[in-house]
Amino acid sequence: MESIWLLFAVNLVICAWGIRVSSSLSMGVLAKSALNPVLILWIFHLCCNVLYAAYGNEHYVYHPRATFYAPAGDRLYSYVIFTLFSFALALGNTVAARASSPLGPSPYPQDRGLPALPLFLASLSISGFVVLYLIVVFNVRSTSDLQALTADRFVAYRESSLVIYLFMLPFLVFSAYCSKSKFRLGFFLCFALTFLAAMASGNRINILSLFFALGAALTLRGWRFPRRIWLAFPMLGLASAYSLYYLRGFKAYSSVDEQVQRSGGWVDLLVNPFEFHYHLSLTSIVTMGLDDKIDRIPGEAFWAALFLPVPRSIMPFKGLSPSAPYSEIINPDVWFRFASQTTLGVFGDVYLEFGLVAGSLVVFLLGWLWYRMSTPDPRRAIEVQAMVTTAMLALTILFVRAGITQMAQIFWSWLALRLMFALIGGLYSKPPAAMRPNNLSSATRLRSRQS
Repeated sequence: MESIWLLFAVNLVICAWGIRVSSSLSMGVLAKSALNPVLILWIFHLCCNVLYAAYGNEHYVYHPRATFYAPAGDRLYSYVIFTLFSFALALGNTVAARASSPLGPSPYPQDRGLPALPLFLASLSISGFVVLYLIVVFNVRSTSDLQALTADRFVAYRESSLVIYLFMLPFLVFSAYCSKSKFRLGFFLCFALTFLAAMASGNRINILSLFFALGAALTLRGWRFPRRIWLAFPMLGLASAYSLYYLRGFKAYSSVDEQVQRSGGWVDLLVNPFEFHYHLSLTSIVTMGLDDKIDRIPGEAFWAALFLPVPRSIMPFKGLSPSAPYSEIINPDVWFRFASQTTLGVFGDVYLEFGLVAGSLVVFLLGWLWYRMSTPDPRRAIEVQAMVTTAMLALTILFVRAGITQMAQIFWSWLALRLMFALIGGLYSKPPAAMRPNNLSSATRLRSRQS
């Protein structure tokens, strides 16, 4: 037990280190903001550290898909893995911070990039298309139809992989529009459509990402969201409980309270609103020896993420997420009936594929990349930076709760929007046809030669 508390203290120091690095001057307008992706990632790791210490003396591990006995040595070794990977992540953040140039806290200028109108049309059309898609394909006509759809979303959406990417697009493009919106009728219309699309996904992360999008855009425009906002972190537990009940839990439970009590109680929910589970998943890998039972090629998760949108029928060798074979072993019934994966988080994915030593190096590189991607780039237009920051904020939850392959879903959605905006920007940058040199009148060309 003393070893558990020692590791807890070490992780407190590491989390404090990471939080301090998140306030580096190179973060610019995000340096003191609550909507800082580096800061939020370390707040979530602090939550995981508390869970490790709280359940460190439990001999039985109550994994969401299996209950098993874990010896004290296995639980301790799992905590050591988490500690070393956290250290590597913080070190990667630090190296990136020291190599980055300091930025001023000034808000982004709004006179660059696309005007508000095409951004409004993009947000309206994409969110409207997602809502229309749900109405036509899934026959959603009322709130009860929507609840029925989200309650069985694993079955309903299993045959339509396009839906997963469609649900990522609305909050990303909404962040771009918010960066230049005037907060009039068009803004509230886009917000309502985006919120409806997020609700239809049945995913609490998409709902939270909508508010991340709004906050990120406002922060870049100069609004201030101080870090002390995160003192209200437990309130996310209340929002999570009610949204989970009305989206999925109403079929199995008679009330929100019953759902919470059967899921660990209110204290557990307030401390861990997003159901982070490193203390469960890493322990299951160690106790069951899954790093030996699951045959993985080092880097296969990254390879699968790189070609994620490519259908497997076209590219059968593109690889699987580590959570697929893990789910097949830990609970084959749920896996084969619903194809529902039990995710491992980035630390779990990396440990399964690289082990402890090589995995620490990989996590160090991921920490460096995370900081670089979270840093605002003053060369970007504000709408592009808003999408980048929103994507990174959404990825903070997926980093801890989902995994590498699942994070690629947001990346590919962001890339599609980035290409679309580049195309629109190219059209807006061209002069009108009447003003192009080939279309000038002969009199105009003559006057130009005479002058």
